[in-house]
Amino acid sequence: MLFGRFLKKRQQAAVEAKQAIASQTQEALAEQARHHADAAKRDEATRQLQNLPLLRQIRTDDPDAGVRETATTRYRDLLCDSACDIPLTVQLDELSRIDDLPLLETLAIQAHTAEIRRALIERIASPAVLAQCAVRDSLASNRGRAVERLQDRAALEQVLRQIGKKDKNVYRAAREKLRLIAEQDELPRRIGAQCEELCARVEHLGRLGNWGQDRALLEHLDRQWAAIQEHAEADWQARYQAGRERFLTAHDDFCREQAAQIAAQATQATSLAE
Repeated sequence: MLFGRFLKKRQQAAVEAKQAIASQTQEALAEQARHHADAAKRDEATRQLQNLPLLRQIRTDDPDAGVRETATTRYRDLLCDSACDIPLTVQLDELSRIDDLPLLETLAIQAHTAEIRRALIERIASPAVLAQCAVRDSLASNRGRAVERLQDRAALEQVLRQIGKKDKNVYRAAREKLRLIAEQDELPRRIGAQCEELCARVEHLGRLGNWGQDRALLEHLDRQWAAIQEHAEADWQARYQAGRERFLTAHDDFCREQAAQIAAQATQATSLAE
């Protein structure tokens, strides 16, 4: 028991000593990467850095193109590698500070850590990259989120072709999205056809003198028109309203004429009675 405790303490001390040496080594590498006059020395130190913010700085600020390229490669590799010593929280915080879209898209596909890929799936907008994530990501929830964010027809068709039986949920989601897109594309033609039919019917009201029947029919047409009015173009709305007002004016004239005739008949009947 005592020996076990002693061994555990020795192991812990060894780990702490190793971490202290590594920290000192990283400090020395950081100093060399930032300030050494020789680009080759800066490049050599950059290849061993574990400091993500410093690598981000070097990849944009170093005067040597080769050092900047090395920093970019090292930076990407550290964010892709799930086995590196950098905590996930630090990696995720670093991702929030990146605005390099091509790098983010690469990491969304290549990062080994599922949480990093998910964070980037939430940020990227490229249909091509989201389609790859929906098909290739090893985590089902990531594939599902990628297809949820897709709105592009061609990318959804690509997912539908490539996902096959690998993920039925993604397949169904992509198919449903394509169906909704097809309905949305069809909506203007369908609305146009309905507008044409309703305008023609409202313009026909009163033509045959069936005023009571046509007045009831107008209420039915108005309910149908209300369902599509917000999608109808201005010309259709103007045409429907013009047809409706023409009928109502004619209907009112008919009603007044009928009332006058009834009044005249009543007067005549009274006179005859007297």
